Order: sequence, then C-alpha cells, then structure tokens
Amino acid sequence: MDSTGSGRFQPLWREWDNATGFLYNPPSLSSIEYSNGARRAPYDFHSGTSHLTKDHVDQAVAALIGNIRKVATACREANPECLIHVPEGIHPPRHAVFGEGILSRLFAEDLSACIENCKETVAAVATATSVSPVILAWRDSTSRFLQRHLGSGVQFGFDSVMKSAGACSSPLVADPHALGRAFMALGLAYLEEVRGRMPDYAEASGQAAPEPRVSLTFSGGNYYGGQFAAQIANIRSSVAGVHQDGGAGIADALTALGQAVLAQENLDDDQRRDLLDNVEYLAGAAGEPPERRNRGIIRSALNALNAAAAAGTGLGAAMEAWSGVLDRLVP
Repeated sequence: MDSTGSGRFQPLWREWDNATGFLYNPPSLSSIEYSNGARRAPYDFHSGTSHLTKDHVDQAVAALIGNIRKVATACREANPECLIHVPEGIHPPRHAVFGEGILSRLFAEDLSACIENCKETVAAVATATSVSPVILAWRDSTSRFLQRHLGSGVQFGFDSVMKSAGACSSPLVADPHALGRAFMALGLAYLEEVRGRMPDYAEASGQAAPEPRVSLTFSGGNYYGGQFAAQIANIRSSVAGVHQDGGAGIADALTALGQAVLAQENLDDDQRRDLLDNVEYLAGAAGEPPERRNRGIIRSALNALNAAAAAGTGLGAAMEAWSGVLDRLVP
C-alpha cells in the first residue's frame, strides 16, 4: 500500500530503498514539519520551534521501522514476487506514428544501432563491478530515443519492461549480474519487436515503403515481381533483420526460396502469391526466438513449398539445396 492509502503494489526492493534511504538520509525536521502542514516554510525554522516536531519525528521513525519489518517478513517468506516486479506480456503497441520530420528508413538504421549497443551493454554488464549504473544509463537513453521518434506509447511499453532494473543495486539481490542480463534480454526483445512493427508504423505515418530492389524474372514471355512488390518488400525486410542478427545462412535460404517462387513456371498469380505468403511467414518466424515460433504453421508452410517444388525444377532445386537450413526454423 502506498502513502496515499491505495492498494498499488510496490516491490520489496523499493521498500528497502525507502527504508535504507530514510536511515542514511533522514529528512530535516523542518522538511518533515513543512510536508505535514506546518505554517512556516522550511527556511523560516531558524526563527522558532514548533510543537509538532517530536510528533512528526516519531511518525518518521515508525514508518522506517515499518519498512524494515516488511522487508524482514518478505525475506522470511522467500517470496520472489514481493521482491521485484516481473513484466509479463508487454509488447509494443500495434499502432504508432513517427514524430514530425522523422524518416522511417533512418529510424530503422538508428534502431539497429541501438540494438547493437544493447548487445555491447550486455557484454559490459558481465564484467561490471556495479551493474545498475551501466543498465540504467542504457535504459534511460533508449527510453528517450523511443520517445523522441515514436512517442509515449512505444516508450511506455519499454519503460514498463525495464522499470525494476534499478533492483540490480539492491542488497536483496544475490546475483545482480544475472538479474542485469535478464533485464537486458527483456529490453532487447522489446526493441526487436519494435523493429518488426516498422512497416506498420511507417504506413500509419504516411511514409510509403521504398520500391523493392528485386530482380524481375522473365519466363515464357511473362515477368514476375511487380505485382508481388509488397510481399517481396516484407520478405526482404525480415531477411535483412535475420542477417543482422547473425542468421546469414537462413537469410540466404529464404532469399533463394523467394527468388525460386518468382521463377517457378506453371503457376498462376494466386498460387504464386500463396507460396510467397509461406516464404513471408517463414522469414518472419526466423526473426523470432525459437520458443515463440509456431511449429505447426512452420511445418505447414514448408509442406506447401515442398508440394509446389515437386512440380517445378527451380523451386525443387532450391528446396533440396536449402532443406537442412530451413528445417532449423522448426522449434
């Protein structure tokens, strides 16, 4: 329960901060009186003494003792949920727009740099003597970055994920390095989701996606590519993210698969579009951690591509060449 009497939960590491902060940095008597309704301003207390002083000091000491007892009780119960707020199911909003003058293409580059910086910070946390300052500096700069470019909605989600990162400095945490790595992993996962929503944010901001740089394939007097531009652009965007994350082999496999679908003969537009949908889904799944991939849908997409490959040499050759790599997508 907070100071206003509401039932808002306050994690134990905050209670501990309150208790120890009060112990080592007690408020001045004048501040206590002023905050509790004394008539004089704090700087006027040199001219007189109030009869309220002892009462309010007693209240402050009682509050301190209460905090310490609360900490002791929770420690005896060994209840980790009391110690720290654990975020669950926090994701970037589906709808967001870029700030005025912000180009989605340049933001995507800056976001990728921010994600790389996160990975470097994770390495720094592993060797840092004091974990909390390293994490909080990255958290605060990233929060400001999101707010400047995408507004408070995206920023709020990130802040919610990272709001208990300060617990890494609490004496109640036995392994601050492990907790620090956990918070950095949560922050990184959130930023990856923001990157995945970039096409939607760009569209909502009225910024058209750039023309896809794809090779148009001619077969039997027909060319394929232009009518599938949106799908190809989405595949390229997802593949680029996978490549940046170190999945070069899977990125190459998906690129080859998309090109093979475009080049496949004896397909009408609907069939080609359906196959590109499968490649697009696989590209999106490749950017997710294995535990978040849908095994059934991935299998279904691969089966559809294998079935189509049986009827054409180009797609068949691609599936045969890259089958071992593509099977790694199945969790």
